[in-house]
Amino acid sequence: MAAKALDRCVAGAAAAALGLGAMGMAGDDHGETPETATLLEVGGAPVVGSISGDADVDVFRIDLVGSASVEIRASGQTDTRGELLDGSGGRISSDESSGADENFRIVSDLEPGIYYVAVSGSAGDYSVFARLGDAPDHGDTAATATLLTLYNKVDLARISPNVLLATAGRIWPSTGDVDVFRLDVPRDAAEVTIRTAGSTDTYGRVLDGALNELAADDRERSFRLEVRLDVGTYYVEVGGHEVGTYRVLAWDSGEPCECEVALPGIDRSIVRYLTGPIDENASPGLVAAIVDAQGFVRLRRTGFAGRAVRSRFS
Repeated sequence: MAAKALDRCVAGAAAAALGLGAMGMAGDDHGETPETATLLEVGGAPVVGSISGDADVDVFRIDLVGSASVEIRASGQTDTRGELLDGSGGRISSDESSGADENFRIVSDLEPGIYYVAVSGSAGDYSVFARLGDAPDHGDTAATATLLTLYNKVDLARISPNVLLATAGRIWPSTGDVDVFRLDVPRDAAEVTIRTAGSTDTYGRVLDGALNELAADDRERSFRLEVRLDVGTYYVEVGGHEVGTYRVLAWDSGEPCECEVALPGIDRSIVRYLTGPIDENASPGLVAAIVDAQGFVRLRRTGFAGRAVRSRFS
């Protein structure tokens, strides 16, 4: 691909992901802005697209509900370039030839949230798909622990299968390898369940903020811990009797919290991401919908400060 053409593609992809205006030819098969992006399901079927020329960019949206390593790649005879961007349009990674037939392949460890994939390249047809990649490694101390989201039963009912909410991990072939996760509990007497899933034989422990063991389980294959916890920060230690990958999920089986408990430095909000306008006077753009403890949604448009809308989450 010529350097000037490539520069135009890069600029076009970035502008499209930031919602700076539509480019390219009318009648494209996929949108060129976050508002018109095509959903690309992780683990779903490949999506077919077509590049009409150097200025054409196809934008896809990935909704990730759990931490995971994600692989995104294109296939076909068209020379494609891909850019992975966060929900604010910031570039995370880009590639144009790591995959088969001069197509792009991007692998990245991602936190829960919304992401965009901008596809550009030479004229022609292609297909793009996303799948879970190899599980990332996690810290083995409280200081390097990965935050493990504590879901509630409403979250579990909305997302099926529930494993999509789980955080991926890997037990590496080193002596005593463990992964440590931080669990922030927002209320007293929370009925917390923590379990792993997968073919790897794992064991688990729950520790309090002073790293005292509160519960442990080492049943065959996946572990399951059920423990009542008061408000505070806890740690979950995952180890294994063999090398392999696993997924870990934590939830509070009680009623959704109706309290507001201040934990300094801790964001307890469950983040949801939507696209659409805030109101009739605002330009369409990326909107983050944050579900607070009372089940209210606060809508905030990226880059638009000082305004918020609260509505009951249903």
